[in-house]
Amino acid sequence: MYETHFLLSTDSTNRLAFELALKGAGHGAAVIAESQENGRGRLGRIWHSPAKKGLYCSIIIRPKLALQEYPKITLAAGLAVSNALDRVCACASLVKWPNDIYLEGKKVGGILTESSLTSLEAGGPFAVIGIGLNINSEWDDFPAEIRHKATSVLLETGRQHDLQEVFHAIRAELLQEIAVFERNGFEDILQRWQAKDALKDRHVRWVTHAGMVVYGRSKGPDAAGRLIIEDDNGLYHEVLTGDVLLAGGEIENTEDLGCKVEKPLQPRSREDSNPG
Repeated sequence: MYETHFLLSTDSTNRLAFELALKGAGHGAAVIAESQENGRGRLGRIWHSPAKKGLYCSIIIRPKLALQEYPKITLAAGLAVSNALDRVCACASLVKWPNDIYLEGKKVGGILTESSLTSLEAGGPFAVIGIGLNINSEWDDFPAEIRHKATSVLLETGRQHDLQEVFHAIRAELLQEIAVFERNGFEDILQRWQAKDALKDRHVRWVTHAGMVVYGRSKGPDAAGRLIIEDDNGLYHEVLTGDVLLAGGEIENTEDLGCKVEKPLQPRSREDSNPG
């Protein structure tokens, strides 16, 4: 049995899971909450976490991987979450680079990966996989400003789903994908991720952190996990970070709902152990 902490409410499941990992919590240990008061998304944005409507959890992993492989973990986690949703909720989810889950062209969830790569911590290096999913959220549960770009499994399937069942399915899938990663490398995961890529071969708009806008066609992630975009002049760009969305607006920029993949995943000291 894996260590699991169930909470009615917390400020952040990732924060608690990170603290547990620093104290030596093992591979597969998890924190799950009915609601989050300060759920965090990509670039410090807020993840809306209505009580008992969504899945808010963080899972600790201690993979037997070289440290340079850690940035690819978010893609493996996204594949695991998507596969678990499809299996348990009978839906057809897609993944959007680097860390989002989509249903019917709208965002249903995201992943926040935070890591400690130092061997000085109890138990050695680890990653915390934070997962936020809109499972049983209804239309009125979403703030008005995001209703056009967010959805839930309930809204797309027409039925309620058991949050505990979804959580256990996701943890099992995640640990299985990490085992595949350890055993076979990243190529197998990458191929299956590409088969569920929401942006594959579509015309996208990439907004860099410097504010530059690049239009081009998404070629999917490469073997290093970087998104490749062929711009309208035939030049290829390796995207490490920034907002990527369909140029035609079919998939809006929903990063305010999303989560971040830490890059370049620098080791944390004990003084910098709080991911918040």
